[in-house]
Amino acid sequence: MNSRVFAVLVISILFLGCVVGSQENIRLKGAVDPGQISLDKDMPVSIEATVENIGNSTETVAVDVDGTEGLVIERPERRSFTLKPGESRVVIFVGRLEETAVPGKYRVEIVASTDGSASKSEVVFLNVVSQQGFI
Repeated sequence: MNSRVFAVLVISILFLGCVVGSQENIRLKGAVDPGQISLDKDMPVSIEATVENIGNSTETVAVDVDGTEGLVIERPERRSFTLKPGESRVVIFVGRLEETAVPGKYRVEIVASTDGSASKSEVVFLNVVSQQGFI
């Protein structure tokens, strides 16, 4: 086999490995409930991550949140689980505003990753308004 044919063969194998290895096996959908809160209410916020296995094989998935400046997040005990093809699961994180919170739009990144190193993320927003009832 000459070097030119060998080089083409190696490049083809590497390309196919990249294409096959990048197949998406999970879908992630995030939500915040309620989407808006007031500074004058000590109200919990639910940050929901719905993970669905859209692949053809069982996946072990871990879910977490990141970029939660201004929020104190309570993480559930079970954030890692196994999904069969077609199965989905909802993981709920509970957040509360820090005492130093100010009005604005708060960004929360939800991240889901598999044992096979696939990773998905989605950014959700919480709108914080000033205290109600003041003129």
